[in-house]
Amino acid sequence: MARRMVLVGVMALGLLGLILIPGWMGDEERVIGPGGARPEAVVWAQTKVLTPTTVTVYLPVVLLIPLPSEVRIKHIEYNPPGLDSVGEYVELVNLGPRAEEMTGWRLVDGVETTFIFPEFSLVAGAKVRIWVRSGVNDGSNLYWGRDTATWGNTGDTAILRDKTGTEVDRCSYDGGGNRHTCF
Repeated sequence: MARRMVLVGVMALGLLGLILIPGWMGDEERVIGPGGARPEAVVWAQTKVLTPTTVTVYLPVVLLIPLPSEVRIKHIEYNPPGLDSVGEYVELVNLGPRAEEMTGWRLVDGVETTFIFPEFSLVAGAKVRIWVRSGVNDGSNLYWGRDTATWGNTGDTAILRDKTGTEVDRCSYDGGGNRHTCF
């Protein structure tokens, strides 16, 4: 007689409950849900593990689809009054309804000069400036720590990438002024 284990998942009104029931194969198969009833509103996936005793596991299928980031490059201050290395910054804004964890993200220019985000989360609706110069990071300002200008006065491209390297946003400008508003 082979031993069988059945994992039953119940999904109702956004609540996920899991019940593990050992049973014996043969004349009897025990699959129960809340109150002893067989669950009706569950999508099932079946996996068989081939061993001397076959085990069948039923799991509810729950798909977690990551939502795209809504952090955007809003503004590039590329030729500020005074020293460029002191006044240059890029401003990002989170247009989404949730905070965006940005630790490990990258902001790069057209020649791949790269700022790597420290431990940082941008709350919904908030802005952050990434300054080229040195400074002390806070919730609204991050500092690259460079002593030379980064953004070209005759044109450049800012590219924002998430921690996997996927491009989140891009903003290009032709120069001939002091700043560029991306949207």
